[in-house]
Amino acid sequence: MPLITILFMASVMLPLFLPSGTSIDKLLRAQIAIILFSAAYLAEIIRGGLQAIPKGQYEAADALGLSYWRKTRLIILRRPSPW
Repeated sequence: MPLITILFMASVMLPLFLPSGTSIDKLLRAQIAIILFSAAYLAEIIRGGLQAIPKGQYEAADALGLSYWRKTRLIILRRPSPW
């Protein structure tokens, strides 16, 4: 979704969905919209990076019998050695 659409929704449409008498500063609404936009793109980058990990990494982690969190931290997210 383009950033201009999210900014439009934050500045024009959001006040229509809020209860009457509630008001949020326009600058704060724009900042929140940009933060959400950036967070969505960052999540897609991380998801793509995790999909690019070879299947052997997951198999190696399973072979060691580690818990899910230890497997993720110690093997899957570990940077390969430059040696």
